[in-house]
Amino acid sequence: MIPNRHGSSTAYRYGFQGQEKDDEIKGEGNSLNYTFRMHDPRVGRFFATDPKFKDYPYNSPYAFSENRVMDAVELEGLEAFFIHGTVLKIFGGRDSTFMFEKSDDVVKKLKPILGNKTVNTDFAWGGYNSDEARHTAAEQLVEYVLKNRKPGEPISLVGHSHGGNVAIEAANILVKKHKIQANEITIVALNTPMQEDITSINKDINLIVISAKGDLIQSFASESKWSENNNVKNADITIFYDDQIGGLDVDHVGPANSNVREWEPKLKEEIEKRVNARNALINSIKDMYKNMPYLYPDETEKQVIDRRLKEEGFEDSPIIQETNK
Repeated sequence: MIPNRHGSSTAYRYGFQGQEKDDEIKGEGNSLNYTFRMHDPRVGRFFATDPKFKDYPYNSPYAFSENRVMDAVELEGLEAFFIHGTVLKIFGGRDSTFMFEKSDDVVKKLKPILGNKTVNTDFAWGGYNSDEARHTAAEQLVEYVLKNRKPGEPISLVGHSHGGNVAIEAANILVKKHKIQANEITIVALNTPMQEDITSINKDINLIVISAKGDLIQSFASESKWSENNNVKNADITIFYDDQIGGLDVDHVGPANSNVREWEPKLKEEIEKRVNARNALINSIKDMYKNMPYLYPDETEKQVIDRRLKEEGFEDSPIIQETNK
């Protein structure tokens, strides 16, 4: 035990689950500052409702981790799930497949860009190169996400190669079968080949596609026609980068650190453009509503803003919301 470093010490700022104490209002150790609300450890309850309480009416909006105080963690904010691609035994199996780790630059760089609070790199699928294997993996990913995600929280899925297709199909299932709001899901598809049987079916899902110029593996694995590009369809943002590795991987390792340094600034710039365009639209609508309210006799200002954002493709995505804070 370290002297003077315990839960009741004034020299120690953190309490239960590593959350920062706020002793000014309710006294020492009686209030813990979580990201979205304050927790009272004396009664084991939050004294504000969960901002996502409407998504799980079966649970008390004031409860801590669905009343599992011994084994559960109160999750905060977005969680990003990373999905590896096809595993080919002839090329060395998993040893030659990019397997995401929390220490990778791609994980550390995408976390703030997507507005994530936590990351999860533990999901693994068989990696077989077949439609059936990818569809099965998508079902497994759905179960994994639902098990590891706090109900109501937005989701980020980052997939490399065919892992991107697994992520896309999983997102489709989450929306269709589990009633997850489409605009709460963000997908990043790295070097992902286009597949006819796997396409993002909801335009409100936020789909970011990142590809290398001249990626031969992506090209050969795509089911696109010669007149089409090899990227997955219905992307909101598409980024192309110059591969920095080459060799046997033929421009197909977008998650590698050297390649992340190539595409990450481009992605940030593109998101910033969308944020600025969205803000400009909102300001324009506010000015119009203020100066010419007679144009909107049956709508409030908020209703006009929401309608115009949807019409222009600026639905409230977690990426833009987080970047705009």
